[in-house]
Amino acid sequence: MNLHIWLSFPLAVVFVFSGMPQAERVQADWVAIRQDGSPAEGIYAVATGDDGVEDSMVVKLNSGRELRLGRKLTDKLGTAEVWSRANDNQMFSLNLKGVADLPANVGHMVIVAAGQYLFVNSHGSQEDGLTTLHARIAGKKAADQVAKAFNTKVHLRQHPGHKIITRFTPKAESFPVGQPVEIQLEIKNVGDGPIRFYQGGQQRGYRDNQFRFTAMSGSGYGPAVPDTGNPRNFGGMAGLQTIQPGESFKIDIGLDKWFQLEAPDTYLITGLYEIELYSEDDRRHALWHDFAVGECHVVVVERAAAR
Repeated sequence: MNLHIWLSFPLAVVFVFSGMPQAERVQADWVAIRQDGSPAEGIYAVATGDDGVEDSMVVKLNSGRELRLGRKLTDKLGTAEVWSRANDNQMFSLNLKGVADLPANVGHMVIVAAGQYLFVNSHGSQEDGLTTLHARIAGKKAADQVAKAFNTKVHLRQHPGHKIITRFTPKAESFPVGQPVEIQLEIKNVGDGPIRFYQGGQQRGYRDNQFRFTAMSGSGYGPAVPDTGNPRNFGGMAGLQTIQPGESFKIDIGLDKWFQLEAPDTYLITGLYEIELYSEDDRRHALWHDFAVGECHVVVVERAAAR
């Protein structure tokens, strides 16, 4: 037989006996506590300064940040998937489906499972009225513990074996000072299987942040040219691209979104294009995160000498 203690304010203590195998009590009408002093598994609200609770439990999130747990919202956690988010398999996503009895209009939440405190990054409604929750897990050991608690497996990343050649090519032999400088990216698949990645998703803004560039004056031996562009973006539409073996993906891009090449010179441009590879059967979970990298020389001349 287990002892449950309920505290409320003005202070009153009520002892309730039950035959539940896992005893819980409520601390300040908010946090459900195990007999060992740790919060019971479930989903909790994050306590705020407006809650009127002075002794809510401070916990350390898996990410390292501390916060206060509010009231327990539900212990009906549904089913779970754990997927790696990084090539080194040290950052993971926890996706819960079928979460039940979650109140409407909930603010920030924390998932308590396997001794881990996981901040909920996003949540949404399912067609059946249940809820999906998404959180991140730092560290392989913690991911293994959470997966075990939910009786599921950890999906790890491994190199898919892709092989590419990346080439950046100026669109002209030279460019007059003050005029836009355009180059072309080409990614050629020199492997044995198709390569699938999404183009877009970072271009809704001043520039397409799927690209990164550096520019060095003096053919690469002089000072770097400062990036004077605006990197802010608000996502954007994305479409799946497939490069079959022996084929290429090409796209033109203007360097004026990054640099003002105002002096006649030869500039060494190093370009990167971010690609997340996907399988044919799964378009939600990336196989691998990579960059297509290449270099080219851009010649900037006085207006009369441009070709």
